[in-house]
Amino acid sequence: MPMLAIVRVRNGGGGHFSLWLPLFLIWIVLAPIALVTLPFFALLLAVKRIDPAKVIFAIIGALCSLSGTVIEVESPESKVLVRIQ
Repeated sequence: MPMLAIVRVRNGGGGHFSLWLPLFLIWIVLAPIALVTLPFFALLLAVKRIDPAKVIFAIIGALCSLSGTVIEVESPESKVLVRIQ
């Protein structure tokens, strides 16, 4: 699972800054929310007759595949780079 996001912003005037965001803090905040919504999620899966193992593996797979993502947006005035590690 990704643990760090790096955001770099550069403007046309030569100024820039980098921001390192520790994603594990987001996982810590989201964990209690996930536990509270778990019974409703389980009920929904039971009503829709969806295999919970497939859903859990799909969510974990999607989260783990975020690692290595690079998003780069460039305009004549500025450039923004987001890298998830």
